[in-house]
Amino acid sequence: MKTIVFLPFILLIIPLMGRNVLGGKFYTTKRGIKYYVEHLYQYTWFEAYFECIYRNMSLYTYGSQGEFDDLYELLTSDKFSMKPHDFWIGAIGVKGKFMWIKNHKPMTALHLWSDNNPDNTEGKENCLNIWHAKKYLNDLNCLRTIGFVCETNNEKEVEENVTTGKYKGLTINLYQNNIH
Repeated sequence: MKTIVFLPFILLIIPLMGRNVLGGKFYTTKRGIKYYVEHLYQYTWFEAYFECIYRNMSLYTYGSQGEFDDLYELLTSDKFSMKPHDFWIGAIGVKGKFMWIKNHKPMTALHLWSDNNPDNTEGKENCLNIWHAKKYLNDLNCLRTIGFVCETNNEKEVEENVTTGKYKGLTINLYQNNIH
């Protein structure tokens, strides 16, 4: 009897063994730019920032309109079966003034803001994200949990560390001992 009950469980687990259960992996845009995109698990902005830094990367920083369009096309492509509504990127701010954390420059691409943004709803929206449903940026509460996009200058080293090296399968929970 135990074998009969256990057999369906085994049949459900075997197909999952060959998959990347963590979800995050490298993707290359049409322009040949490589990003690490975490689209299955949900992270606060701070956790996303830490995850990128731990991989010797940084959250995405706007470089040009063409690069942004290329990334947006990737994020809305059929490469992702599960799509979060938003992706964290590398800008943080106070009172509607944002700066990129990678280069410490102010966020000046004002044409990228969605309508009526930044709006700093309830005085708690200090982190920047790409809206999946719209091709714009939005300010959001840093403690919301969404996906994220990392970029790097040394892609080969990072890919080796994340996919085959010492960081393979790494997931970090900053709130594991937090009592609610």
